[in-house]
Order: sequence, then structure tokens, then C-alpha cells
Amino acid sequence: MTAFQQTGHFQSHRSHSHKCSCMADIGFTAEEIEQFTWGMRGLYQQLPPAGPGYECYEPAKNCYGLPEVIQAIQYVCTEWHKLYPNGPRVGIGDISYQGGGYMPPHQSHQHGLDVDVALVASNHEEIPLTYYDAKYSRQRTQQLIDLFQNNPILGIRVIFFNDPDVHGVEYCAGHDNHFHVSFLSPGVSAAPYSFDTPDLVSVYKKCQIKS
Repeated sequence: MTAFQQTGHFQSHRSHSHKCSCMADIGFTAEEIEQFTWGMRGLYQQLPPAGPGYECYEPAKNCYGLPEVIQAIQYVCTEWHKLYPNGPRVGIGDISYQGGGYMPPHQSHQHGLDVDVALVASNHEEIPLTYYDAKYSRQRTQQLIDLFQNNPILGIRVIFFNDPDVHGVEYCAGHDNHFHVSFLSPGVSAAPYSFDTPDLVSVYKKCQIKS
């Protein structure tokens, strides 16, 4: 029996604790959005509520993404399960609604390309954590971030997380208690951040690129 089955913390507590406004603009231009969302609204897939190495801590309606995103998440979590077969499992949060669209209170999570991921404990517990909690494991969380960064299915645009001692991430307000993975759209190469909409500039200024 896992820690979740014993305590129920994974959904009842983690869901409440990790729900936050992911207000970062991740830099898609209007042209990119048109390119990779045209004709794709019916192609979204739902991540099953649980699978090898993971469980979703948000409602099923929040866990839709482009097929490649779902495959990449499942790949990462399967690799995680090989490393930690007895847990803790990866906590998967918001991705997108079916077909995309605005998901309050997030600024992102609109195109099936973003996923929130819970931080990892130093033991087998599946509990809400911030990076400054005693039970937070920086080493395990770094391992999980590295699996996302190195997955062979889909490239990563950016990962937001605020632990200053974790590598491969950028600082963004509101990301002390989870990290946010933004995948590159299939067929779209990496591009610098762009701010075509003036009101998004003030939003993104809350986030500072980690040196």
C-alpha cells in the first residue's frame, strides 16, 4: 500500500496546496499559436488519472494535452518508476482542458503544451511541499527535472521553478511549490521569448531569468 492509499494526501491536500496562478507568459507569438493549434483541437488526449510512476492530483478535465505531450509525460514517469518503484510517484497537475482554451487562474495551460509537476519528498510520502520544506528532496526533484529535459519525445521550451540550487530552470513568481514544464510544440523550433501583446509584458516582468 502506497503513502497515498494510506493517507489520501496526494489529491485531497496536494491538489489544494499546489493550485496557484501560473501567470508567466511563455513567449508564443501569434504566428506560432496559429501554426500549431490550427486543426488540432480534436487531437488532444487525456492523461489517464494514474499510471506507472505517477498520479494526477487535479481533476481529469484539467489533464488534456497534445498527444506528444502526453507521451512525453508518460515516458518521464515510466523512467521515474524504474528509479523509484516503491515511490513516491510523480504528482501531475494541470495540463489543459480538452481542446485547450483559458484555464483560470493560469496565464498559460491553454494549448496542451504545459504541465505542472509536484515537488518530490525525500521519503516515500506524497505530500504538498515547497522547496524550503524539510522533507523536500532537491536531489530527487533535480532528477525528475532532468528526465523532462532529456526526454526523447518532445523538446522543452522552459521549466519554471524557484529553487536557486536546481539547474535547468528559470525563476518565476508562484513556483515555490511545484515546477512548470512548457514543451515546444511539435514541429516548432526553439525561439526567444517575444511579447507581442503589451499587457503580457507586465505579467512576465514578475519572472526573472535565473542566472
